[in-house]
Amino acid sequence: PSMAKTIRKKAKILLLTPEEASGQEVELSALRRNSDVYIEELWLTDDQREKLEAIYAFSGHPELCNRQFSVRKPKEQVEVAALLASEGLDPDGRASIGNRWTSRWWMDSEKKGIVTRRELYQCDCGYDHTVRESRTRRVAVAFTGCLAHAEILSEVATGRILMVRGLFTHNDGCKSAFLTRIPHLRLHPEVFSVALKQLSVGAQLADIQATNLALFESRGYAAQPADLSKSPYRWLLQKTDTTSLYRQFNRIRGVRTKIAPQDNIHAWLDPHSPSYKEDIASAVFHYAARTERGERFEVCLATKEMRAAAWKYGHGSQIILDGTFGVCDRRVLLFIAMAVDEQGSGVPLAFFLFSAASGAQNTSASYNTDLLERLLLRWKHSLASSSPEPGAVFAPKVAITDTDLKERGALVKGFPHIWLLLCKFHLRQSWRNHRTRVLKGTSTLHSEVRLRLRKLEETLVDSQEYSEAMAVIQNERAVIAAEVQPKDSELASSAVVHLDYLTNYWMQEALWKSWSGYGRRVAGERLGSEVVMILTTTNHLESFNGVLKRKHLRRWQRGNRRLRIDVLLHLLITSIIPSIFAARALEEREHTRLMGMLKTVPGGAQLVEQCERSRTARRSDKSSPLTAAPYAFLAPDLSRDTQAAELLSAHQISVPTYVEHLRAFEFECFSSLATPTDAHPLQYTIVVGLDGSAACSCPDFRYHGGACKHLRAAILRLGTLRRQGLGFPDISLPATLEDARA
Repeated sequence: PSMAKTIRKKAKILLLTPEEASGQEVELSALRRNSDVYIEELWLTDDQREKLEAIYAFSGHPELCNRQFSVRKPKEQVEVAALLASEGLDPDGRASIGNRWTSRWWMDSEKKGIVTRRELYQCDCGYDHTVRESRTRRVAVAFTGCLAHAEILSEVATGRILMVRGLFTHNDGCKSAFLTRIPHLRLHPEVFSVALKQLSVGAQLADIQATNLALFESRGYAAQPADLSKSPYRWLLQKTDTTSLYRQFNRIRGVRTKIAPQDNIHAWLDPHSPSYKEDIASAVFHYAARTERGERFEVCLATKEMRAAAWKYGHGSQIILDGTFGVCDRRVLLFIAMAVDEQGSGVPLAFFLFSAASGAQNTSASYNTDLLERLLLRWKHSLASSSPEPGAVFAPKVAITDTDLKERGALVKGFPHIWLLLCKFHLRQSWRNHRTRVLKGTSTLHSEVRLRLRKLEETLVDSQEYSEAMAVIQNERAVIAAEVQPKDSELASSAVVHLDYLTNYWMQEALWKSWSGYGRRVAGERLGSEVVMILTTTNHLESFNGVLKRKHLRRWQRGNRRLRIDVLLHLLITSIIPSIFAARALEEREHTRLMGMLKTVPGGAQLVEQCERSRTARRSDKSSPLTAAPYAFLAPDLSRDTQAAELLSAHQISVPTYVEHLRAFEFECFSSLATPTDAHPLQYTIVVGLDGSAACSCPDFRYHGGACKHLRAAILRLGTLRRQGLGFPDISLPATLEDARA
C-alpha cells in the first residue's frame, strides 16, 4: 500500500480548542481542521504523487499551509482575501485570463442551515495531460511537475473563508513559465445557468446554441457587460462546452458520469450508500448486479402509477408483452408489459431491463423463456403489496405477443391460466415473407396463385373450427393440382411448399388457437367482451416503443448518442414515466371539463351519455353476451368494400329471393376461394331485411358482427338490380353499433 493510505489507517490525535472542549459551539471543529486533503483527486504523475505523499507523511512540514479564519472577524477575512489574491485564488484572479488554477474536486455539506464547500485546486503547471490519456494539451502553460495545490473551505451563501490548506510553493519551472498557447476563457456562469434550465425541460443542443446566440447578440444576459473587452468570461457556447454542460446537468440530477453506470445504479439502490435514492429504489422491484462474466445485469421497474394501472387495466384483462433494444449505449434489452385503457390507449405497466448474455452475437435474441419467466414472476409478486383487495393475486386473463415463442412460454409459466394470442400483423408478415421467398415469378399465373394464397391466409385467420381450416388447405391443394400443375409444375410445387409450411408449423392445433378467429372468440368469452374489443395486434406497444425512442429518449440524448444505462434508468423513473402519467391525468381532466360544458347545451346531455357508454364498451360489454345474435351495421371499411366488389364482378353472389314471412331478401354467395373445379364449393347465406336488419352465415359476421364482405356484396347487388329498373327497394343498414342496437 502507498504511504498515504498507510497514514490514514493510523489514529489521529485531535487537539480541541478550549471552547470546543467545554462544549461551546465553534465555527470549525477539530475533526474538520484535521481532515485529510484529498490529493488522490489531483491529476498527478506517479513521481508527483510520491513526492506529495512524502510531504504529507510528516505533520508540520514547512511547505504546507493550514490556516483557519473566523467568519465573525472582518480583520481575518481581509487577511485571507489578501492571501488568496496573492496566489491568484481570489474570485477575480480565478476568472482572469491569466488564471493558472483549476478546480479538481468539491463537496458541499450543511450544518444548522449553513452550507459550506470544500474545493480543491491544482496549479496548471502540475497537470500532465498524458495522465488523462489525452493526446493534446489544451492548458495554456507547459507541464513542469509543479506540486502546488490548495483546498479552500468557505460558506456558499456569503463566500467567507473558514480554512485554507495546501502547498503554495511552485517549482522554478512553474515560476518562469510563460503562456505557450491561447488560454481557455471560462464560460460565464449565467450562460451555463440558462443552458441547464433548457436541458431540464428537454431542449435539444441545437436549440440551446440558438438561444445562446440570440441572447448574446441582444445582450439578453443580465450580467453581460456593454464593453466585452473588460469581461474575463466567454459568452458564446463552444463545442468544447458540451461535455461540461451535460456533466453538470447530470450531476444536478444526481448522476455521476465520472464513475461506471452500474456503480451509480448500485449506489442508488443500496440503503446504506450515501448516494441512495429512495424515489428510484421504490420504483425498482427487481435488481441483480452483474458480478461475473456469465451473469446478467437486471433491473425491473414499475412506479406507483404503473402498479395502480396494472391492477386497473391489466388484472383480469388483456396485456401486451414485447421487447426492443437500442435504448442505451450497452447491449441491453428492454421488455415492456402494457395494457389498454377505456380510451383504447396503451398504458405501460412494467419495464424489464437486462443485459445480453456474454458472448451473444445477436443482442435482440439474447434471452430465453426461463429469464422472462423469472422477471414476470418478480413483477407478479411485487404487485401483491399494492393489491386493492387483500390477498388478491395479479392475473391477466389474456395476453398478446408477436411470434416469439419464448415470450409465450414465459407468460404461460408465470400466469398458468392465461389465454395467449398471436399478433395478426406479425403472423401475416411471417406468412408473406415465406410466400415471397418461395413464389418467385412475374407471370399472370404467378399473380393468380399469390392472390389465392393471400385469400386462403385471410380465411385461416378468421377460421373458427380447426377441422374446417384444415379442410380449406386441403381444398387448396386440390385446386393447385387441378389448375396450376398442368400449366406450371414448378409454380405448383412452390405453392405446395407454402401450404406445407402453413400446415406443418402454423396449423399445429395449439398454435392455431392463438391466431385464429377461434382464439379471439375464446379471449372474448374469458373477458366478457365482444370479439371486436379484443386486441389483434401489438400495435399499441410497437407504437409506444417508437415514441419512447424517437421522442422521450431523444430529448435527452447528446448528438443522438444513446444514453448510459444509469441515465436511462434515472430518466425513466424521474422524468419520462411521470410525464406520461401526468399527461394522461391532464387529458382525463380535459375530457371531464369538455363533457361538463357539453351538458349545458341543448342535446349535449344525450351526447355525453352516448360517449360514456362508448367508453365503457371499449373496456367490456357485459350487457350484450356473446351468445346473442351479432348486430349488422355498415361501418366504413375499404378492404371489405373492395372484396365485396370483387365478389360481385366474379358473379359469386346470386340473385336475391324474397322470403315473405321474414320480409327479407335471401342471397347465396360462394366463398371467394371457390373455383369452377370445386366439387363442393363453400357458400354462405345472406339475409337482408326490409327494416334494415341483416345477417350472414359466414364466420366473419357470426363472431364479429358489422358488415362482412358478403353482406356488402348483397347491398351492392340490390343497388345494381334497382338501377336496372327491376323494382327492388332501397335498403340501408345502420351506420353504427349503437344505431343497430336502438
